[in-house]
Amino acid sequence: MNRLKKVILAFTCILAINSSLMAASDTERAALVALYNSTDGDNWIENTNWMLDDPCINSWHGVSCDDSGNVTRLVFYKNNLNGSLPPEIGDLVHLTMLHMYTCNLRGSIPSEIGNLTSLEHLLFFGNSLTGTIPPELGNLINLGYLHLSYNYLSGSIPTEFGNLTNLTGLYLFVNNLSGTIPSEIGNLVRLIGFNVGGNNLSGTIPPELGNLAVIQELALDENQFVGTIPVEIGSLLTIETLKLDRNNFTGTIPSSIGDLINLIKLYLNNNYFSGEIPSSITQLEQLGEDEFKLNNNCELYSNDEDVRVFMKSKSGSTYEEFLQTQAHCQAVPEAKNFNPSVITYLLN
Repeated sequence: MNRLKKVILAFTCILAINSSLMAASDTERAALVALYNSTDGDNWIENTNWMLDDPCINSWHGVSCDDSGNVTRLVFYKNNLNGSLPPEIGDLVHLTMLHMYTCNLRGSIPSEIGNLTSLEHLLFFGNSLTGTIPPELGNLINLGYLHLSYNYLSGSIPTEFGNLTNLTGLYLFVNNLSGTIPSEIGNLVRLIGFNVGGNNLSGTIPPELGNLAVIQELALDENQFVGTIPVEIGSLLTIETLKLDRNNFTGTIPSSIGDLINLIKLYLNNNYFSGEIPSSITQLEQLGEDEFKLNNNCELYSNDEDVRVFMKSKSGSTYEEFLQTQAHCQAVPEAKNFNPSVITYLLN
């Protein structure tokens, strides 16, 4: 009898919990149905409970709701969302997390995503998205993490990104982006990671990037940037990874680079730097083995034996071997149209 009472009590508790769950609004359910239909939901790898009565009560796969029946999270990974994002996704105004990575998405990013002002995480990396980045993403003032890498996005980085002052991570690498880095990126003082490697970006490094006081990763590699390294880069005292390789940078390496004593990776190779390597470089004792790259520049040299010994210890090459990689450059070639492949980027 006691066992029967326990079973009845447990069943009653389950009913009470289920009855306390609130159903999603008609608007949010309709937005999810639009997503299902526009991305061939019948052929998703995982679509458990989708199209049953209610997304919240019936626990549609990838959908999370709060106690009030608001859809707060939409998370898919490798789920074969074969199609494009519908504009109705902008009706999910209570979303704090929107993750659709490596899902085979195509088409453009709807501007209506700019309506999702509660978003804290937006991840669309590893898809086949095209078109430009909508400037309306600059409305997402609560966003802490934005990852749009490994797509085919074109156009420029929106200046409106300067409004996203809560961002800690901004990742746009391996796309077809062009234009310059907006100086407004310097407003993102909470930024820890900023990676735009493997694009067609050009122009100079904005000195405003020196405002990124807590940055740990700054990757501008494999683009068409020109000019010198601004002295303001020496203000990034928390930085651990600095990748400027495979661009068209010129001038000397500033001595202030030696102030970045937390650096673990420093890639300056395949540019047009020239002149004497500053002796302050020996202060970068945290550099990892083979994580210090200066090869393939224009007549870089050092007369300081301590620098030469340091270079060998961190790069694995003797100073003489390093000199053999230096070219006698008469002029920096004009920037070429360049469409980097994912494979090239990953291998380097």
